[in-house]
Order: sequence, then structure tokens, then C-alpha cells
Amino acid sequence: MKESSVCTHRQALWQLLLISVLATLLNGSAIFAAEEMTLKIWDFPRWLEPGQTTDRFTWMTRKIKDFEAQNPGVKVELTKLTWQRGHEKLKIAAVSGNYPDIAPGVVPLLFIRENLIEPVDEYMSEEDRADFFPGTLKSFQVKGKTYGWPWYMGGQLLYLNADIFASAGVELPAEGRWTPDEFTQKMHQIMLYLNPGEHAPGGANANNSQNQGHYALGLYFQKDETANLPFLMSFGGSIIDGDGKFAGDSEEFLKGIKWINQLREMRIIPPDSGGRSANDIWTAFAREKRLAAGAFGLWGIKAMNSKFPTNFEVVHYPAQPGKPSGSFLGTSGFYVFKNPDQNRVKMAMQLARFLTIGENQRDLVHYTQFPTRKSAGNIYADDRHMTAAWQIFQEGQSVFADSRWPQIDEEVTSAIQQSLLGKFDPLTAMRESGTRVNRVLSVESGSISEDVSKSSHFASVIAIISILAMVFALLSRQAHLIMIVPAVSLTGLFLFYPLADALLLAFRDYRIGEVGGYTLENFLRAWNDPRFILACKNTMFYSFLVVPANVFTALVVASLIHGLQGRTKSFFRAAYYLPGVASVVVLTMVWRWLFNTEVGLFNSTLRWFGMQPVGWLTDPAVAFFSVIISGILKSPGGSMLIYLASMSNIPHSLYEAADLEGAGPFKKWWHITVPLLGGTTTFLMITGVIAALQVFAQVLMLTDGGPGNSTQVVVLRVYTSAFRDFDFGLSSAMALILFAAIMVITVIQRRFSRREVEYLA
Repeated sequence: MKESSVCTHRQALWQLLLISVLATLLNGSAIFAAEEMTLKIWDFPRWLEPGQTTDRFTWMTRKIKDFEAQNPGVKVELTKLTWQRGHEKLKIAAVSGNYPDIAPGVVPLLFIRENLIEPVDEYMSEEDRADFFPGTLKSFQVKGKTYGWPWYMGGQLLYLNADIFASAGVELPAEGRWTPDEFTQKMHQIMLYLNPGEHAPGGANANNSQNQGHYALGLYFQKDETANLPFLMSFGGSIIDGDGKFAGDSEEFLKGIKWINQLREMRIIPPDSGGRSANDIWTAFAREKRLAAGAFGLWGIKAMNSKFPTNFEVVHYPAQPGKPSGSFLGTSGFYVFKNPDQNRVKMAMQLARFLTIGENQRDLVHYTQFPTRKSAGNIYADDRHMTAAWQIFQEGQSVFADSRWPQIDEEVTSAIQQSLLGKFDPLTAMRESGTRVNRVLSVESGSISEDVSKSSHFASVIAIISILAMVFALLSRQAHLIMIVPAVSLTGLFLFYPLADALLLAFRDYRIGEVGGYTLENFLRAWNDPRFILACKNTMFYSFLVVPANVFTALVVASLIHGLQGRTKSFFRAAYYLPGVASVVVLTMVWRWLFNTEVGLFNSTLRWFGMQPVGWLTDPAVAFFSVIISGILKSPGGSMLIYLASMSNIPHSLYEAADLEGAGPFKKWWHITVPLLGGTTTFLMITGVIAALQVFAQVLMLTDGGPGNSTQVVVLRVYTSAFRDFDFGLSSAMALILFAAIMVITVIQRRFSRREVEYLA
């Protein structure tokens, strides 16, 4: 009995021991499982490591392995994005909630507005903060918080043609720095060298070299271009101040505009600088060597060292003594998405910091970009141009980090253009711009999650209705209806729903993320928008001139070809039709070359006859007529074929009767052909007016609505309101007004052209 009790006791002890060991093992595995963490990082292809020929993710893969080795239990999963679709994929994933832990890019304003990004301030030490260049950190700051770890930077630079400086006997600025006064003096000396006939500022004795576009400096002010903004800020001004308020009408900024106007009056810059584009200035500086100075991006160094060999130097923008030159930076880095698991967020922050430490940033030498940390040092010590750029970027600044910046940029750029073109004085232009900018700043951007959710719910409703319709068709023995359900569902989802939604948007206060109630305010805002009114006038004027000219040209060409026979007729019919097949973009690029101020065919012809060149696309008084010319002188191919088809239906006996009466060719054409083609002419006039009222592509490619809004048209204004200003309510109201105008004009045309033509043998 005693032995049995002892055995039982031993068995109990063994069971307790086994349970303890098992519990320890399970607890250890649970702890290990808890410590095991998989971070997800998405990245784009970067550079080819030595020995690699195709894989541009080698550097990131290697750094991930180094991080995993330093942090046992942490695994990092890399998703490889493409530059073509990567940004769209990231946006879709973020809005749908399937985002990674870490993603690359510039400050993610959309995601910050959606409250998806974790601020890095509490994870960034004071040593790290002091190590980053101030301009790079500021580029990731929104409303006082930092939302990313800067990795690399590029920016805008001022380039000088060293050969022109040497030939003019003008010394380059000492250490690449100069004040606005020193800059003006040196540029004036170069202007006198390039144009010996210019003995005084504003002189009229310009010689042939100036007529061909030789200037000391080339400037351009366009939307989304910051290369020349530092010139306007040379006296300490800014567009948006530190408190997020408009400062473009401040004394310092206005002084910068007046200084640029002074350079224009001294003929240091082209007189139509307000209408020039970045491509115009780059062509004149790098390709044709007609400019002594110009501002471009970092890419210019590589381009002028290889593709367009130039003896050039990179220098600071003019600035007051002791003040930074203020080149605008483009900074990219890594940001961390929010997660309920704070340990995961903390580890993601460690990975983002690890990827951007100074030691790892030295590898950017393979990427032709610059480090954002001081500790990385000068990675281009053997390249004097890159070294100079590195020193300049250390004093760089960033644009206003806000999703409303595109709207602000458009307003300010337009005001600057109008001032440089002499349409308004600087104070008036900037104050009017400030009124509109302050209106933009008064509207806070909100979330778009509800908008996406609404569309998702509508798609779900369509899917449910489609399924119920198929079930009903089966139960009612109407199986043939199943065949049309997919087509009807897709049509409803992708056609009727967008049309109905666009119609409703016209009556709603709807900006991206800002959905208000139903209102007529959008229509009042449209009619009170001076750019929309100007766009309406320009569009009507364009239609009034272009449509009759196009129809008349097609009628004349068709009449001439109709009288031909055999292969000759086929040849000319094809010759006039084929140019119309070419893309509008391609044709517009040809027109851009023809209209080029310095080297275009039109101005070259004018110079050959001893006449002054014309600013076809840079003079606001001429630019829209250039657009009209490009619309009139296009191929009449489609309309010509329609006229030819109609002419073939006119009975030949009518012409024979006219011959018996002694009618000549012109009288037969005027009294028989033209009247009997009345129905065809009406059709072509209606379709032509509809197309002309929607003119868009050629204006966008030729002038983008400039210079100074002089070539604004309705569809371009609709486009900019929707996709640059994200004001979809206003854009939809403008589109609805255009639709109503097209309908009214079409009805009027039909009413005054009701005459029916019957061909009698």
C-alpha cells in the first residue's frame, strides 16, 4: 500500500515536471512568435550596383539583409514597384487600407490628409535632426510636424556659359556668389558684348545678334516650375510666409519683381520673358548657345557634360550679403504608415532611419543625387560641377508643403507673367493674385475616404442588382435576359453613373475631400471668375473664325478635286486626307517650331525680309491669333471627303443644262454646287462648332493658357479647375455651361438651316 502511494506520488511529480517543461517550451515559442515581426517596405528601382546589369533593387535588398542581421526576429518584405504604375498602386493601397509599413517618395500630402502617416518627431533624435540639412527636413514638414526621413535631394541651379563670360571679359562671381547689384552689373556688361549697338539701357539700336535672340539671361515663369523663383526672392521675399499666409504682395517680394522688370528694360532678359517656356530657354542656352545664363534642374549638369557639350559653371542665385541663395530643392525619403501596434511603428522608424543614415547615403553617388545628411559629406569630391551644386543645395529651400500649392502656384505664376508682360504693375498683379490665393488658403482640405467609400458602395449595389436580375430571369424562365445583364451593368457603372454624378457635382460644393450641400454657388463663381469669362470670349472668337474657314477650305478643295479624273483624283484626295490622320500632339509640336521666337520658320522669314520678329507664342496680343492660325491651317481631309461624297450625288444633267445656257465654271459652282451642298454644309458647320467649342489639346501644348491667361479656353479652364485645383464642383458647373452653350448654338444652327435639298434628275 505504501509502495503504491510512493509510485503514485512519483508519477504525479513526473507529470508535473513534464507539464512545466511543456509550458516553458510553449511560453518560449509564444515569446519567440511575439518577437517575430515582418515589416513591409515598397520601393522603386534605383541604380545598378557594380556587376549588375538588370536588377535595380540590389542596394535595397542588401540593406534589408544588414538590418535583419542587426535586429534578430525582424523580417523585411520588399515589394518592387515600377515607375510607370507604382504611384497609382501605392495610392490605391493606401486609400483602401492595404498599405505597407514604409514607402518612398516626397512628402505624402494626400496620405497625411487621410491621417495615414506617422509623424517622425518623437522618433528622431536631436543628433539626427541636427545632421539633416534644414531645407530637406522642412520639405517633409506639414503644420509643424515632420512626416518622413529625407534620403536624397536634387534641385534647381543657375548655370553660366563660361565661354561667353570669358569672351566678354567678365569675371565669374567669386566663390559662385553675388548680390543682385553685382549680378546686374555683370549681366549688363555681357549684354553690351553680345549687342555692341546697345550703348544705354533700353536702347533701340539692337543689332542682328540680338534680333536672333542673344541675351545675357534667360528667364521663364511657368506653373510647376521653380527654377527662376529665387530671382524674385533675392531681396528676402517669399510667396507664403512662415505662418502659412500669402506674402507675394510684401515689399521684399515686389522688389524682386521690379528688379526683374528692370532687367527686362535693360534688355538683359528677353522682352517677352513673361511668355517664355522652360524648353525655349533650355534650347537657347544649351543647344544654340545664345544665352550667357539660365536656371535649370540638376539634370542639366549631365546633359551639358555629355549630350550638349558646354563649358559651363554652376553658381548661387543672387542674394543679399550673408543670406542663403535659396535654390529650390526636390527632396525624397521614406515615410511610415500608422499602425495600432506601436512596436511595429517603432521598428519601421528604425528601418527608415537606417536606410537614411549618412553612411548609407554615400551610395547615392551611383544615383546622381545628393545626400540629405551633413555626415555623408561630399560624395562628388572629384566632380567640380557636382561639388558646386552640393554647396548650393545646402542652402536650399522647399515650396509650401500643402496640397493647395498647385492652385497657389497657378495664381502667382499668372500674376508674375502679367507683370513681366506689362499688363499690370507688380503691386496690382500680386494683390489680385493674393485675393484668390487667400480664398484658396481659407479652404482646408479634407479626407477622400468617404468619396472612395461612396463609389465602392455604388459598385456593390450594381453588383447586387445584377445578381438579382439574373436570378429573376432564371425564375421567370426569361433566360435570354441574362445575356444583356453584364452589358447593362457595365454601362450603368461606367457611363450613366459618372454622367449623373458629374451633373450632380455641378450643384454641389465639392472639392476633393470637401463635400458640401447642394447649391448654385458654383455657377456664380464661374461667372465671377475672370479667367472663365476670358476663356468663354476666346472660345467663341476661335469658333467664329476657325469653323467657317475650315468649312470653306474643305468646300474649295473638294470642288477642285471633284473635277479631276482617275489616279490624279485619288492622289490629291489621299494627299489632303492623310495629314489629318496625324496626332494633334505631333502637329502641335510642328507649330511650336514654326512659331519659335528665335529660330522658327516664320520669324526667320521675317528677318530675311528685314522685318522685326514677332512673339507668336510669347506676346499676349498675338498668342491667341497664333492658336487660331494653327486651327485654320489644318488638313481639311475629313470634311473634304464628306463634300466629295455629296458632290457625287448631284445629277450631272444640272451641269449640262447650265452649259447650254452658257454658264461658266464659277457660275455653275456658285449656283448649282454650293446651293445643293447646303445640307452638307449645315452638318459640317454644326459638327465643326461642337469641336471648336471644345478646343483643348493644341492650346495646352502651344501655350497652356498663357502668356498671362491670354489664350485661356473653356475646356482648358475646366481641366485646370478639376485636375490642378481639385475643385470638381466648379469644374462640373463650367462643363455644364459649355454643354448648354453647345446645345443652344446647335439648335439655332438647325433652325436657320431647315431647308431640305432634293436632287431631281
